[in-house]
Amino acid sequence: MQKKKQSSVDELIKQADEQLVEYLKSGKYKEFLKSMSNLYNYSLRNQMLIFSQQKNASLVKGLSTWNSLGRTVFPGQKGIKIIMPIIKNLENESEKSENVQEQISRVVGYKAGYVFDYSQTQGKELEILNFNSGIIDKHYQIIIDALKSTVPNYLVQFVPYISGGADGVCAYKVKIISVKANMPKEKTLTTLIHEIAHALTENVDRTNFKGLTQMQVTGIKEVEAESVALVVSNKLGLNTEDFNMGYIANWSNQNIEMFRDNLEVIKNVSSQILKIIEPQIEEEIKKLNIQEQTKEKEKQMKEKIKILIKEPYKKPYIKEVEDELKRFQDIVGGYIECVGCPTAEDVDIVCNEEGKINNLPGNFFVPEYEDCIVGTVFAVGYNDEGGWISITDNQIKRVSEYMEKYALQEGEELYSDFYAITNRINNIYKSKEIEQE
Repeated sequence: MQKKKQSSVDELIKQADEQLVEYLKSGKYKEFLKSMSNLYNYSLRNQMLIFSQQKNASLVKGLSTWNSLGRTVFPGQKGIKIIMPIIKNLENESEKSENVQEQISRVVGYKAGYVFDYSQTQGKELEILNFNSGIIDKHYQIIIDALKSTVPNYLVQFVPYISGGADGVCAYKVKIISVKANMPKEKTLTTLIHEIAHALTENVDRTNFKGLTQMQVTGIKEVEAESVALVVSNKLGLNTEDFNMGYIANWSNQNIEMFRDNLEVIKNVSSQILKIIEPQIEEEIKKLNIQEQTKEKEKQMKEKIKILIKEPYKKPYIKEVEDELKRFQDIVGGYIECVGCPTAEDVDIVCNEEGKINNLPGNFFVPEYEDCIVGTVFAVGYNDEGGWISITDNQIKRVSEYMEKYALQEGEELYSDFYAITNRINNIYKSKEIEQE
């Protein structure tokens, strides 16, 4: 039985290695790197096995893990076959006491097993942060800070010029990463990731570099950095169209076989960066979202009052608004001025203080004051202390009738038709006085 398990694992290893070389030769290297960004918690061979069976895999877990998260696999779905560790709990004597034993977990072998992609499951929705251009724009500085944290021993600086016209450079000896300033956000991020990759791959043990020329070593390091940048950039939702990996398909078989060893470096460095920045970015965005939600709730909890709004050439309408100065200024479009309403007690008519200076359209006349109210206005009640309060139904009726009675009609221009309009309004007002007599 054990031999059968080992045979199955050996077959999977052989399959993964052969497919990896084949993908490099067939020009699918870029596709594989993009899939790597979603599978960075898996080994390179398992990434290859998953990619070959489910190219669009985004989040892969075992059946029991999905069940624990409240999700089940759709009936009839085929599992993705990968290599899984066999873990056993072993008793280990503690160094502190000869009589104390503790359980430790160890990998004692490997077996073939199955996992499933998120798309193959149903059930409870998971909180998954999907990076996109909106998140990049809104949380750009959070992402920059997270990337900087992956190279704590380096000074990351943004400079106006880099010699040779480069977008970025990593100076290993003095531990400084320089990125050209004032580039588009996405370009800045991909360049920074590229230089961080150079910094992190520099510390990797390079036994496979023996016998290579300096030019060959430089070329491999550049491909590694660009590959890491593509993996991380893809995970962050950045545009990866400018990443050109097609030239690898034209390499000789010897170079491809040699480069295969460097894929482990690319996988490890990509994983190292993503394991640091992804939880950090998610945590910071959650904090900001909580703050925004709290502010929104506070805003909604602010006391609202009912007012009567009238826009030029339109009928008055009722609206509840926050009881704050800025909100009132937004309604009238500037500084506010209060005018007492002639026909309703304890009511202010609020208009734009500079309305006539700014040639705002006429709204309605106030014959008692021989004046015209311009721009959008609102009517609001006030109490004995002079504070504004909601306008009552009775006040609304009286003020609405007044506003509509002396309102400018559609097509009338206050400033060009002033005399004609005032004559019409005065005739209405005089007829009212005659009725009262």
